Amino acid sequence: MPNKFIADFRQLTYTAFRSAHDNSVPYEKAKPVYERLAAISPPPPLLVIFGSRDQLVSPASAKLYEHVPGARIATIDGAGHSPMVEAPAKVLELLKSFI
Repeated sequence: MPNKFIADFRQLTYTAFRSAHDNSVPYEKAKPVYERLAAISPPPPLLVIFGSRDQLVSPASAKLYEHVPGARIATIDGAGHSPMVEAPAKVLELLKSFI
């Protein structure tokens, strides 16, 4: 784990973390993010990146983003919930090819 990531994470207050988590659950339950994105017209350019070993969001749910017109979906083998930290070179490669 990069020291910079750990330092940044340590600056996050418990209140901010808890608030973000507690508010994200009802937001997602009201209408899933992929449905919100699919409803935008015209659809935005979208790159969805999943880690194959994500234990918070099932990698199988990446298929749901196929409902978003034009969405590009990528799964990084071996990465968990934070592929930008766990596989930054691969994420950068995907971002560069996307833009």
